Amino acid sequence: MLATSRRNKIPQAHPPRTFLAGGTAIHLNCNLTCTGLKINEVADEFNIPDLWYALSDFLQHDARNRDGVFWVGVPRRSLINRPLNISFECVQIWHTIRLQQICLHDLSVVLPAQTMHASPARVGWSKGRKDVAILNVDSAYDWPKSGLKGHAVCELQLIMRPIPQRGSRITWRDQYLCYVRNFKIGAVDPVTEMHTLTCAKYANGTLVGDAVPLTQLRAFVNIIPRLGTAADPRLTKSTSAHYHSLFYLNKYFDKQIYDTLYFVSQG
Repeated sequence: MLATSRRNKIPQAHPPRTFLAGGTAIHLNCNLTCTGLKINEVADEFNIPDLWYALSDFLQHDARNRDGVFWVGVPRRSLINRPLNISFECVQIWHTIRLQQICLHDLSVVLPAQTMHASPARVGWSKGRKDVAILNVDSAYDWPKSGLKGHAVCELQLIMRPIPQRGSRITWRDQYLCYVRNFKIGAVDPVTEMHTLTCAKYANGTLVGDAVPLTQLRAFVNIIPRLGTAADPRLTKSTSAHYHSLFYLNKYFDKQIYDTLYFVSQG
């Protein structure tokens, strides 16, 4: 009873730091990594030059369709006559997030939690540590039973929550966001039996990135560089995703991913 009374007195974070996204439980640490960072500072630290534009696109989409699912990899329209529309200056940042799913074949079995990283450059990770995730982009499909249909494969670059300016009225849904970079999903390689992935790029060669709600995150996945006949000497375990643009989606990463991709492909 005393413990319950104490819990009731502890202020709860808003939005909640633990929530469900489809069939996936998502947990953010109560102690965030950074707070009050300006968007320019975040863009520089995480090397995301189009962060302002991605957030502006997100806010305009959110204003048009509050309950819609955000697509990724769609070319942005010209910014002519469409100025940046951002009603906040600072964000809160998390470098890690934990995901937990239930077993594809037995809904009573809860799988071990997995930690995903989205952190900037630091010792041992000269280009930052960014994991790859499955993102839902069509509410008509569910992970894992729908497989990749209605989903995208993206690299998680940034986990954040916008902070409204003091005294201002919030004009967007108060929620956690992530900035992701998109992979184009190609055919299944006949030798490895794994889907091929290519870093999505705009016509000018810059990587395709989008800001989307964290609630669209579904699963942690692993990718393997497609090296070809010669490997880039700059590649290490911490830089291979940065210097390379061709990958395999590793369906052998764990049983849940294997079963999802295999059994769904069998119909």
